[in-house]
Amino acid sequence: MKQLVVATVLLLSSLATAQDVLVVQINAKWNKANTATDLRGLKNCEYVFGWLEDQPYEIQSSIASVPVVVVYRDNVAKMQYTADISLKLNATFEEIQTLVNSLKESE
Repeated sequence: MKQLVVATVLLLSSLATAQDVLVVQINAKWNKANTATDLRGLKNCEYVFGWLEDQPYEIQSSIASVPVVVVYRDNVAKMQYTADISLKLNATFEEIQTLVNSLKESE
């Protein structure tokens, strides 16, 4: 997991803007039906999506299941949501938004 966090932070650090909460989702193209597309509507954060196949080998090899959603605050991973055996993410939009809001409030 540390490899995933470090590699993703390095990869996406250039994407970070003034917002200090970043939500990253990675899924595989063969599993695109299970992408949590509604995450584009998250408030108070930046949202980035990437296909697993388009990531560097270091990131691909560190991901055990897709989709995966990682929530960062100030480039530090605060929570990682991963799919279960059904290849679907069990975290809801509301759950992720609540986490983002709580991270913003604790600034």
